[in-house]
Amino acid sequence: MKQFALVMLSSAILTACAVANATSDNTLENDAPNIYVFKDCKRLDTIAMTDSQLTAYHAMKADEMKLKTLEKPMKSMERELAKHEHALDSLSGDMVIEDGDTVVVNKQLIKQHEQIAEKMEAIVRSHSKDIEALELHARQFEHTARDFEAAIQPSISKYGESNIQITIGNKAPNWQCEV
Repeated sequence: MKQFALVMLSSAILTACAVANATSDNTLENDAPNIYVFKDCKRLDTIAMTDSQLTAYHAMKADEMKLKTLEKPMKSMERELAKHEHALDSLSGDMVIEDGDTVVVNKQLIKQHEQIAEKMEAIVRSHSKDIEALELHARQFEHTARDFEAAIQPSISKYGESNIQITIGNKAPNWQCEV
């Protein structure tokens, strides 16, 4: 369970995905995407991407696609685990009852709880190779995302790091502010 939680909560990967998902999905290989810089709902700049930025961008997008493929078994695992989590939740309330100076332990509920936990552990074990592959590729994706960030940094450095949204695509997006 610990490995699974680490994979799913890696903030570096989430940050990289946010940058990647902000991009246009219909960018064509031969089109020259631009970097659109927004701040406070206003477009500050449109920057043509250099060849090295495009190379880093395409490498990140390729890694993103592979990452999405590797995440599919995790979604299946999450659904399987969710069923068992509901069963655990329904058992939790009455396993131990305190009444004044008396503590009553419901051994049957504890046994059921342990059986469900064992099933959940078996599910995670059955996906161990999927988890391993996802963790390995997540590290690779983090690397390519950092390479992309480093490639675009010279183009966006004059805007600092304060609350700037970057969208990449071959035409300016219809930017909408969140209310």
